[in-house]
Amino acid sequence: MKADHVEIEWLDKEWIESLLWCPSQIWRRARVGDKVYTLYLRWRWEDPWTFSIIEEDPAGSKTLEWDLFAEKGLFFCDYEYKEAEKMAEKLFIEWVMESLAKSKQK
Repeated sequence: MKADHVEIEWLDKEWIESLLWCPSQIWRRARVGDKVYTLYLRWRWEDPWTFSIIEEDPAGSKTLEWDLFAEKGLFFCDYEYKEAEKMAEKLFIEWVMESLAKSKQK
């Protein structure tokens, strides 16, 4: 997938859904250039879903953004996980574009 000249390769064809009662976790990995990211959604005990972006690295993973849904004022209850997946992809693409723009300014 290309977003404004940025190649995003989805390493997982679909979201991987582990929908247990608690915690429910959903993730999907993407490659942008030489970096691999995990889009990670989590639901615990009560609403809402949270969304984090994690950078995967052989030396160890690090969370780059913690709960973008809350930061953007978005709320998804337990059964709205498909909508949360779509929004997470949209926010990830926006995040990639913003990150690239910031790195070009340096």
